[in-house]
Amino acid sequence: ALNMTVRNPNKRIGIYYDRIEANAFYQGQRLKTVELDSFYQPHKNTSSLHAVFQGQQLVTPGSDEASNYNDDKSSGLYNIDVELYMRIRLKFGWVKSPKFKPKIKCDLEIPLNSNGTASGTFQTKRCGLDW
Repeated sequence: ALNMTVRNPNKRIGIYYDRIEANAFYQGQRLKTVELDSFYQPHKNTSSLHAVFQGQQLVTPGSDEASNYNDDKSSGLYNIDVELYMRIRLKFGWVKSPKFKPKIKCDLEIPLNSNGTASGTFQTKRCGLDW
């Protein structure tokens, strides 16, 4: 499960999030894709998003990936990449812009024990936006 906040700091522009797709990756292999609900975010607003990546996905690692997995397992920190693909529109007063397709990438370090329970405190992470 991943909780995220999205901030719109602008004083005049609202944002329509028409589509949000969240993808979780481990060592370059996609684990799960989740569709999030669309919504409108007014100006000067912070919104919360919640994604649950649940299920079983067979990952067949090569020798490098197996070595990296063993390193992650012994350290208790797993490097998970989350990418958000969006279709958004901006609202200026009564005018709406054409759709944009920004991408957000988050490189996360997830503290987990070998049994899948949290082994430490997750550090809040600021993610990168690519237009």
